[in-house]
Amino acid sequence: MKKLSLLTVYLFCLLQGNLIAQDNQIWERRFGNSSINQCYGVCTVADGIVAVGVTDNFNTPGWEGITGKGGQDGTIVKLDNYGNTIWKNNFGGLTNDCFYKVTMVPDGVVAVGYSSVNSFGNGDWEGIESKGGLWYGLDAIIVKYDNNGNVVWKKNFGSSCDDIFWGVTTVSDGVIAVGSVGKSTFANATGYCPDGYGNGDWEGIQPKGLANAIIVKYDNDGNVVWKNIFGGCYSDQFMSVTAVSDGIVAVGYSWYNSFGTGDWTNVVGNGDIDAITVKYDNDGNVIWKKNYGSTSCDRFYSVTTVPDGVVAVGDSWYIVPGIPESAIVVKYNNDGNLIWEDNFAGKYNGNEAWSVSTLQDTDEVIVVGNSEGAPHRGQYQILLRKYDSDGNVVWENNKDNACFNIQSVATVSNGFIISGRKTNPGADAYIAKSTYQELSVLTGMVFIIGNTVFGQALYAIQQLSSILPGNLGDLTYQWKRSGTPVGTNDATYILSEADINHTLTVTVTASNCIGSVTSDPTSIVTKATQDAPPAPTLNSKTDISITLNVVSGCEYNINGGT
Repeated sequence: MKKLSLLTVYLFCLLQGNLIAQDNQIWERRFGNSSINQCYGVCTVADGIVAVGVTDNFNTPGWEGITGKGGQDGTIVKLDNYGNTIWKNNFGGLTNDCFYKVTMVPDGVVAVGYSSVNSFGNGDWEGIESKGGLWYGLDAIIVKYDNNGNVVWKKNFGSSCDDIFWGVTTVSDGVIAVGSVGKSTFANATGYCPDGYGNGDWEGIQPKGLANAIIVKYDNDGNVVWKNIFGGCYSDQFMSVTAVSDGIVAVGYSWYNSFGTGDWTNVVGNGDIDAITVKYDNDGNVIWKKNYGSTSCDRFYSVTTVPDGVVAVGDSWYIVPGIPESAIVVKYNNDGNLIWEDNFAGKYNGNEAWSVSTLQDTDEVIVVGNSEGAPHRGQYQILLRKYDSDGNVVWENNKDNACFNIQSVATVSNGFIISGRKTNPGADAYIAKSTYQELSVLTGMVFIIGNTVFGQALYAIQQLSSILPGNLGDLTYQWKRSGTPVGTNDATYILSEADINHTLTVTVTASNCIGSVTSDPTSIVTKATQDAPPAPTLNSKTDISITLNVVSGCEYNINGGT
């Protein structure tokens, strides 16, 4: 087991000159310009990415043509691999709605979050009643979209107080959502919750404390398969969940009062708040549970699966002398044994690791978070780190003076996607694609040959190279009709009727390079010219109609007459 202090990490960086690397940002996109505008979660799909969040201001940049449904709406956006918007939607009722996380399923995506009680019965919740009855109550929500952005089904889950889904993951026969439930939800227990006796979706389930962590399994049609609560006599919360080969692992945190009671009977807490990790089998039974922390506050916010276990990230208070809050990274094996741990910080006092994702086809992970602190409160430094399977930092990049609050990361074949909020200028939901590889800039030229006539084929001919020698990788072709992407990824393009009176361009990118090369526009696409066809001959006639013989494939205009 290994534990690196902050000083050890900095010395290691100085000794290993190639450890600090500059990530290559490929593109970034922003949505909105308001005080409440955040992208909380992102996942990859077969043909791009899907990001979810919240906003209170539509008809702003990125949200053109979208009308708000209430005070705050949940938002969902699908982008292609080049950052072009494929579709975007908002979701909600009269008051406040929010999506926190999203996961890919075989036929779409599933988003989770919450809706306030007064959002139900109107908007997207028309005909659906809240499970709560109090003005301040929240229902956890789960919504499935197809690949075209249409709602397939939507469900609310909860009781008479605050139920929230903070995380979601896909399993072979459905999805698992995790979160928390507020103090008025359960039956009267140890003096708590007198007004929420076994109501709503928790009817018949006994509470374990003032607030409990929750885990709910849904099938692919949105039906609840099983549901459980977890915790002690005070407050517990699940923030993230991941599927493993023989079950599910959820992470979050528990307050000190919970230990020694309920699910934490015979377990001693370490500090005021402990980070927690709980493994379930596929039927919702607890296999093992672990708490982690210092004598102060420790929390896990995100977890990802690796071949031999899981890696969880979060924050810890005063684990390093002189630094109030450090980011933490912890690896457990499949039996719940701690394999390695690390902590690190940026240039400010407040440091959190908000999200972790496993790199595709590897056992390495990338961690993202923020560093914030006086006198720069509200001004964030982005923290980015890549770890190998043994907990060694193999790549690091901290972006100074960045007005960002990064909440989520997802990995793609040649890099990663981060999402969150950018506050300068404005306050925008933010999505960006970067690569941690040392990529060269794509150079050269691409030109289009062929006749710009409806029905004919155009061909993209490229003469490309990179500034640094090496394989360009896979080439991707993005055709555009008068600047609008047409979604064709091929060197050949067949002109359609929609192309008439437009010009075409093609942009080529390479998987092992950054940048792109775009052709000049073609001439305007026209219809095919034709000689005057033979005059039609009479076939038959009635008192009210005539039938003419025409030549197939020719175009005729009828200009009046009898």
